[in-house]
Amino acid sequence: EMRWLPIIPCQRGHTLYGYHFNYAEISKKRYCFIGESEKFVMQLRTMGIHNALATCGCSISNIQEKRIKSLFCKRVILSYDEGLEEEQVREQAKKIEMCNPIFNTKVGYIYDSDGEILKRGTKNSPSDLGKNAFENLVKTKVKWL
Repeated sequence: EMRWLPIIPCQRGHTLYGYHFNYAEISKKRYCFIGESEKFVMQLRTMGIHNALATCGCSISNIQEKRIKSLFCKRVILSYDEGLEEEQVREQAKKIEMCNPIFNTKVGYIYDSDGEILKRGTKNSPSDLGKNAFENLVKTKVKWL
């Protein structure tokens, strides 16, 4: 089976897609959305949302964890694709939580347990359904740690 490979080989665990494009906006707003794929960042950008990153997979590596924490965001919302178990998403969210006297990052994750917006079995990203659906997910389906 043929696979699409990056033009420039890279280690996905070292990459946060969208970091260089969205760094200024994330620093200014002090919150960000973290998705699973590069498509997530590009779709949000077309919606006018310029504070998103992607982990290029469904787990956060140690290097990505350090880079996310170094942004010193007040809020981070993990926005992984439908189909993952809640405990798996929760464990990834815990990696980027910072609770100390100086920095307190509130971390949450989108999880549509009843499949109201992100239909079961679709493997949809929260960004796949458009801006209104994404905003609705953020307002009603975020579970905070």
